[in-house]
Amino acid sequence: MVNCDVRRTSATDLVIDCTELKEFQDGSADLIFSNAFFEHLYTSQHLAHLKNCHRVLRDDGPLVYIGIPDFEIVADAYLRKLPGIVGDRFDLYHVYRYTHGDPEQTPDSWLQQLHKSLFDKTYITKLLDAAGFKSSTIFNYCYPGEDIPLCMGFVAWKAEPLQDIRNVLTPFQQYIGDLTDKGNMTEKGILVE
Repeated sequence: MVNCDVRRTSATDLVIDCTELKEFQDGSADLIFSNAFFEHLYTSQHLAHLKNCHRVLRDDGPLVYIGIPDFEIVADAYLRKLPGIVGDRFDLYHVYRYTHGDPEQTPDSWLQQLHKSLFDKTYITKLLDAAGFKSSTIFNYCYPGEDIPLCMGFVAWKAEPLQDIRNVLTPFQQYIGDLTDKGNMTEKGILVE
């Protein structure tokens, strides 16, 4: 794995603009993985970024994105006054954390921390189709200790998948928890569509 980021961190291997992927040749990536990145792009960057991922991936390589707040679930949790993650109820602060990323927590890089887009499954499906991906699976999941599957992820392929989604996600269990035989996460779960 080559860890790419727009800024230097202790984990960064390559400092690049991840929206364009100019540093990578066509068909040079076995897999592209992203956690909590896509929502930080401007809406105008979404399709171009996914087209670049399509270009860079090998024909059998999966695109794996997780950590995307699902606006439909966030709005539903607020409207139904579900239990909060911090505090008693899923209140406006919770909505703000998921829709905006709580950028005040990082005053030196608030613009990068800011969520610049909202997502739901319909929008992601349209983007993946427009970028040329022929097969995809979108899922929701909870982080350990949370009860609401607020996060969304997807696995997409340029052609028909050569492996089951559970096999693709297994290396990333540290981010999304343990997977069961049904493709659901333990306890609250992945909800696969």
